Amino acid sequence: MVSNWQRRKGRRGENEVVSIALEHDLPARRISRLGCPDQDVLICNELHEVKCGNAYAMKRLRSFIDNNFAVVHRADREDWLVTLRLADYLELMKAHEKERSDDASM
Repeated sequence: MVSNWQRRKGRRGENEVVSIALEHDLPARRISRLGCPDQDVLICNELHEVKCGNAYAMKRLRSFIDNNFAVVHRADREDWLVTLRLADYLELMKAHEKERSDDASM
């Protein structure tokens, strides 16, 4: 069961991510309130899950990303994942969105 405090913390994180995306001129909105499990935010029509926490693993990822563009990681026998700074990711999304709109206008 998720406590009210955890829900508020998640909602604050989702709203913050949406605000940052909007500051980068990307279309974004919160969708978790619409009953979509495991899908919190829509940025450039792509679904995103937002996680907030102070876990040891997140701190370790942060220490790796301080000197790198991205961290590529995986758990044993799991798929590879990439962790980026949000600002860098949003710049990639902006380029992707521009490419998509350029293709649509052709």
